Amino acid sequence: MSTNIKINFKKIKVKEIEKLPYTRLIYLSLVINITTIALVYVLQPKLPPEVPLLYGMAEDEAKIAAKTSLIVPSLISTSIVIFNTLLSLIYNDAFIRKILIASSFTISALSTITVVKIVFLVGNI
Repeated sequence: MSTNIKINFKKIKVKEIEKLPYTRLIYLSLVINITTIALVYVLQPKLPPEVPLLYGMAEDEAKIAAKTSLIVPSLISTSIVIFNTLLSLIYNDAFIRKILIASSFTISALSTITVVKIVFLVGNI
């Protein structure tokens, strides 16, 4: 059983982004990520010099990162949103487009939750 997926490589225009399903989720994901980055910079004075960004790591020293590294999850999720949006412009299948955009929003929301949890854990708020 083989499935053929047709991919159209073309110039991407802003009008084509507006035609995507769940366009508001794309914009909301980007706004969430930008807001999280701004939140980290605004709360810099209330954060300790080192924060437990990588608290899933096994070693103690590997868990600690500089407080400015709290923008890394938002930057990664922003790049995933952009990449998934570009992929959804390439694919013609509506289901794949919806899955890519919905997963982008989910990743943005989870990265924001992670940063907010760390800020409330170690911040003097």
